[in-house]
Amino acid sequence: MTREQILKWCEERVKLPCSYDDGGYTSTSSYHVREWPNGDRYEYRSTQDRNTNIETVTVKINGETVLTDTSKC
Repeated sequence: MTREQILKWCEERVKLPCSYDDGGYTSTSSYHVREWPNGDRYEYRSTQDRNTNIETVTVKINGETVLTDTSKC
């Protein structure tokens, strides 16, 4: 999958149940999805740092990082 395809896939699943942790200056959202027909395990994590206004998005498939993207938020 390309970066654009992965991020689109993430956006389509944002409404799924997730865990959320607010540590004061940083907040982390995690989504763990197991719905691919081939049994792949998908994980999406977004961490926002309020000090630097930087968001880091990490996508893992079967424990292997396939995308790490950092941007201003």
